Amino acid sequence: MSVSSLAYGPIRDHGVGDVAQALRRILNDAFDWSSTITVGARSQESRNALARARAEGRAEDGTGNTVGGVSLGTIAQADAFLQALPTEIPLPEVGVDPDGDILMEWYVSPRWVFTMTIDANGVVSYAGLYGNNKTHGREHFVDAVPAPVVDNLARLLSRWTNAKTG
Repeated sequence: MSVSSLAYGPIRDHGVGDVAQALRRILNDAFDWSSTITVGARSQESRNALARARAEGRAEDGTGNTVGGVSLGTIAQADAFLQALPTEIPLPEVGVDPDGDILMEWYVSPRWVFTMTIDANGVVSYAGLYGNNKTHGREHFVDAVPAPVVDNLARLLSRWTNAKTG
């Protein structure tokens, strides 16, 4: 498996009309893997993590009103990102950034970590630490995990695999 092959993910449907709706139903039925262990359980696990993060991101302002938290748009983008994440890449720890973005972190050791946030517009801001090397950047998520993010996760995953087998 090459790193570039990991950059492909599910494509969102932008079709309209009767034919598009019929084709959507046929394809959804043909590619419904929600009951499988490899895809369905992983999908449910990622959605549960997002629900927990969203609940933890809320706070009360002292008068009983809920403030802060994560917008539904941000949750939708994070969910789409996690669903597009190749199954070869472990699911991240999920949390909420102070500005309301969803935070995702893959941790191997103190000097081997990759962290990213995603906002309601699909902007992915990331930073990675690989021993003495660092990287950071911003990409836009549309339908597939951006190639630079996949490349950085693959870099981390090589260390992750070595840490677990070594």
